[in-house]
Amino acid sequence: MKTSSVRAHIPDRGASAAPRRRSARRVGGGGTGQAPLVASEADVMKAINSFPPSSSAGLDGIRPAHLRSLLTKHTAEAGARLLTALTALTNLALSGRLPECVVPAFFGASLIALRKKDGGLRPIAVGNIREVAMSELELLGAPVHDDQVRRKLLQGQLMVEKLIRRLQALEEAHQAFFLLKSYVSLPRVLYLLRSSPAYRHPALLVKIDETVRCGMEAITNVRLRGDSWRQATLPVNLGGLGVRMVTDVALPAHIASQVASADTIASIYGSAAARVGEATRCLVEEWEAHTGLPSPDVSRQRYQRDWDRAAAEAISRQLLDDCTTDVDRARLRAAAQPHSGAWLNAFPAASVGTLLDPDTLRTAVALRVGAEVCAPHRCRCGADIDERGLHGLSCQLSAGRFPRHAELNSARPVGVAPQFVPGSVVRFSADRPAAASDKQIISSLKSRPGVQYVELGADSEPSYLRMESAAAAAACLKDPELRDATVLTGGDEENYWRRLQEERSATRSRRHRSKERGRDRLLRRLRTSEQLES
Repeated sequence: MKTSSVRAHIPDRGASAAPRRRSARRVGGGGTGQAPLVASEADVMKAINSFPPSSSAGLDGIRPAHLRSLLTKHTAEAGARLLTALTALTNLALSGRLPECVVPAFFGASLIALRKKDGGLRPIAVGNIREVAMSELELLGAPVHDDQVRRKLLQGQLMVEKLIRRLQALEEAHQAFFLLKSYVSLPRVLYLLRSSPAYRHPALLVKIDETVRCGMEAITNVRLRGDSWRQATLPVNLGGLGVRMVTDVALPAHIASQVASADTIASIYGSAAARVGEATRCLVEEWEAHTGLPSPDVSRQRYQRDWDRAAAEAISRQLLDDCTTDVDRARLRAAAQPHSGAWLNAFPAASVGTLLDPDTLRTAVALRVGAEVCAPHRCRCGADIDERGLHGLSCQLSAGRFPRHAELNSARPVGVAPQFVPGSVVRFSADRPAAASDKQIISSLKSRPGVQYVELGADSEPSYLRMESAAAAAACLKDPELRDATVLTGGDEENYWRRLQEERSATRSRRHRSKERGRDRLLRRLRTSEQLES
């Protein structure tokens, strides 16, 4: 249309439109043995109102806008009679009983001649009746035919590619990463996965996953391959980045949706309840054969999370079993600890201190999934540093912990004054009550004074590698002076000593006495601060 111009508009009622004629019998489906559809006046009125304001006219030259004006409440009885007549005409066409004399005009077309660049003409036939193929039918945005599922998946892939290109144009990589994880990847096609059997097209699902992986690499500047990418696709609370793969979620999402809607389907179309139940059982068996896991309890099968969680935990265990080094094993255990990935769920905003610069984001993502951080080189202390760059977290010649505590100090709650050595702590020696890498924060929780102890340590240090992640953090508390320290403000029964042991990648929080929202914000702020310290 862009390279052609309209030559003439030729209304056609005869031979030119003959190839597009349809018999009245085919419209109503009279030969199928099924009752024809019946439209009510409300259905006709809704259809007329659904036309865009700029819609063109039909055979009689009346536009939908004209019909809307003729059917308003101001037309009174005349408008009601017109609506009744339009409804009767619609039902006559649906029943397949149109007179043969009007079939050529009703199912004909108008010819429009478009001028080509070379001077020729291109005839375009615009039908008077819009014909929708079975493969193009949709119900509430969900494709009905399998061919339409393919087209929808291809459209989803193209949309993901388009959005990723726009995300790469953002100045802040952390914001682009957050949008990719929370909006562009799985959430973009989740409705399609739940409402259609998209799992039958694994090749198209793999293309979407590959598109997301390439976009993730471009935004974070981290090479995600093999186990690193597999871990990145796990939920955040299982040690991943929360960028789920559509190939992992397609079947669980469809099963959960089908189970949850079974009662509604039975109430609307009771004869289909048995077929839906049989199809659901086949899907459950397919999921069990694919994952090798038992299906969730019947009362929990309507929840997508239960299906997805079981498969994700199996993948997490498999990754842990496949670890060949203690470093990888410690990293996976630490990444799966509570709140270790709180920075991934924090909204990246510079005003609240949760925005990471591109280099910090690259390092944080690479350390979490075990990807390459740098090129192999030699440290100034003489140690060899591999491509993962873990030596810098425990190097004796590093900048130390004290300069990096300033970032955590800025993350304190309102009214909490952080101190390195609280005045209410009694020490039984002249030494500091904890190692050189600690920080103590005085806080008041529920009107009771207390002490929060925060320990920052690298879970990849050689002395911690053979311990569980919890034991690695607890090893920092063996100092006798720290163990014997007490709080003198008030009686012992009214005060308490809380130790919040935090490793570089896993916090050991045992109990929180603040509101849930405030606690989550503080944890996300602290976890973001830890990434900045690295």
